[in-house]
Amino acid sequence: SRTFGFTASGECGSTITLTFQLSDGTNNQGTVSFTFTLGAIVNIAPAYTENFDDETPPALPVGWTTLFIAPGGKPWTTTSAFSDTAPNSAATVADVQGDLNTCSGGQGGADLTSEPIAIPNPPAEGINRSVQLSFRNFYNLEPSFDGGALEISINGGAFQDIVAAGGSFVSGGYNGTVGVDPGNPLSGRPAWTGNSAGFITTLVNLPNSANGQTVRFRWRTGYDGCFTPENGGMRVDTISIFGSSRICNNCPTPQDCTPTTTVTEGDLFPGGIVSFGVSSGPNSVTVDHVNAGTGLQSFTVVGVATNAVVTIPPFTPGTFNPVTATFTVINPSLPVDFTLRAASTFHSIFIRVRCAEQQAGNTFSGRLPSMRPLRE
Repeated sequence: SRTFGFTASGECGSTITLTFQLSDGTNNQGTVSFTFTLGAIVNIAPAYTENFDDETPPALPVGWTTLFIAPGGKPWTTTSAFSDTAPNSAATVADVQGDLNTCSGGQGGADLTSEPIAIPNPPAEGINRSVQLSFRNFYNLEPSFDGGALEISINGGAFQDIVAAGGSFVSGGYNGTVGVDPGNPLSGRPAWTGNSAGFITTLVNLPNSANGQTVRFRWRTGYDGCFTPENGGMRVDTISIFGSSRICNNCPTPQDCTPTTTVTEGDLFPGGIVSFGVSSGPNSVTVDHVNAGTGLQSFTVVGVATNAVVTIPPFTPGTFNPVTATFTVINPSLPVDFTLRAASTFHSIFIRVRCAEQQAGNTFSGRLPSMRPLRE
């Protein structure tokens, strides 16, 4: 095998296709293509999580409720029989009691309704900004006759299917439609049906109308009352809600600013008059030795820069001209953090440079080893 590296440019979120011509000596082996989306998906720390693991089965978490439609449905409970994260999940099973010949008299279903949940607003940076719901989903239902669905109520309004309300599935969405059956609460609706063969990840973009609002989610099952697979039903686990966006450079362009600097006694010879000017620009920090004294003697990175390659241009020690350090972000989806040290013969300053997710601009802070403030 061989590793190849490529550099590409384009609009954030657009796709590019790489096509490789394969050959074995003089033999043409054809081509192979790969498509990539420019930018990285960055998720903010979850604003809400639930994994049902703090409960003693069959109790549901405080604020969560269940309602079932007899005779085919049975209540949702926590259970240790199935789980994505041990020990518990929330689950319901079918209770078929109808006529297996006519498939009548045993229809029903069951609802699992969450507590009220405060939905955050989408991230401020990037493109395709959204708030997402993720959960692990395990269903084993009679194909096309039984199903499961997700609904949402916003600010106490009526429940709607998550798609009808304006949401969309990113992955693990509905895979079929439930047949028309007046006794089935999901009659004729898109749904999860069949067997997922274990827990899968369902990821949903929430409706824009839910952003910044209080919502309840409802997981709903529906049965035709005729047949259910062994261990049939639906299980839900590992729920989380978080902001997400695609970032092509999550290090925001720094705003011009003068860092706050504080002078304290330093490791150089005290005395003399010293003052440094510090300013920021896009991915850069400029230091200017602005008074008489001995000029800028050294300008270095302290320790190891986090997620950045810092370049300080050559300069003649003792210069009184501005010197600009520039930096390149290594991984656009991770924060940047490093410290610069600029020194004269008499004093030195330390300038911390940070660029963090969701920060409006770079924050610069530093200290001047001496005892009097110079630039505030």
